[in-house]
Amino acid sequence: MAEQYEGAERRHVPHTPVSDVGYNRYKMGTTVKASSVTVGTSATMAVKANPNRVSIIIINNSANIVYANFTPEVASDFGIILSAGGGGFRAIIEEEGEAVINPIWMVSGTAGSKLTVIETVVGGG
Repeated sequence: MAEQYEGAERRHVPHTPVSDVGYNRYKMGTTVKASSVTVGTSATMAVKANPNRVSIIIINNSANIVYANFTPEVASDFGIILSAGGGGFRAIIEEEGEAVINPIWMVSGTAGSKLTVIETVVGGG
């Protein structure tokens, strides 16, 4: 049934709950997992590989610049810069492809840099 609003026709569209979006896209439900990680002056595998990961967000909560990469060759001159005090990055399977499922390596110029990691995984995984 259509309704009229200021001369334009408006149609009722069936509501799709947000939880169905992941199911419709990946053919199974999704789960959000949050964790924290602390990195220092040596390259560290901060996030393990996960073949079920479809997106990841990493937020730098520290007062230090942190560098991230999908390979162990991460350094202050080679990696994704996560600015101090809230800088971060996100990666989703539709844009970065299989890089999203790889481990993520990080390094900081100072020990004790704390970050928040938010992953979306298909199934429970």
